[in-house]
Amino acid sequence: MSKTDYLITAKELLAEKFPAAKSALIAGSVVRGEQTATSDIDIVVICDVKDLPKAYRGSLIYRDWPVELFVQNDYSLAFFWQQDIACGMPVLIHMIAEGIIIPEENEFARSLQNSARSVLAAGPAELSAEDINNRRYALTDLLDDMESPKNTAELYGTLSALYQKLGDFYLRANRRWSGSAKSLTRAIKKAFPDLADNYETAFKSAFCGNTLPLRELADELLKPFGGRYWAGLNSYAPDEANRPIK
Repeated sequence: MSKTDYLITAKELLAEKFPAAKSALIAGSVVRGEQTATSDIDIVVICDVKDLPKAYRGSLIYRDWPVELFVQNDYSLAFFWQQDIACGMPVLIHMIAEGIIIPEENEFARSLQNSARSVLAAGPAELSAEDINNRRYALTDLLDDMESPKNTAELYGTLSALYQKLGDFYLRANRRWSGSAKSLTRAIKKAFPDLADNYETAFKSAFCGNTLPLRELADELLKPFGGRYWAGLNSYAPDEANRPIK
């Protein structure tokens, strides 16, 4: 299947389907030059609220390209922007910061992109002591399960959870932006290049049945923050959980 250039394709799609858009940005693997045979074009489209009362995410095939659309209005953009900052995983902000502005640069898009880049440069908020302790507790629980699995299937489930939670903990505890799934790997490589290979190797070994390298790596990553933590934790329910349901 022949594909046109992704930039031409994105501009044609924008002109056909979103002629009133304030701006749009192409992001993802095609922009980074890391696309594969199954890569899609990620496009953030920003519209006025009057033209787009309800933001949405959608997927389609256009000119032989799989395209993923993140169609935002002014309100939804602010909402997801703050959500990205709060969770420490700047999905939308990162797409805007790295994106190619289409159909052409304008003051609105340049200002938005500069703001996104400033947010990324500043890093996420520092985790509270309570957050760190809760995450240490969860990791300790997973490490215990890893060391004494009932069967191989449970080991794989534990390792899958541990892969995300351990990497996310170390990034956030060091005030670095995190990610999920494949974006976690990119976040680790960007923040701690020397750690990335060890992280991959330790998990590969664990999935093959040797959990010792991962156990040692996890303890090394937890050590600066107090190590494993299980006995003595009290995690209190939110206030609304202690009120009668209306």
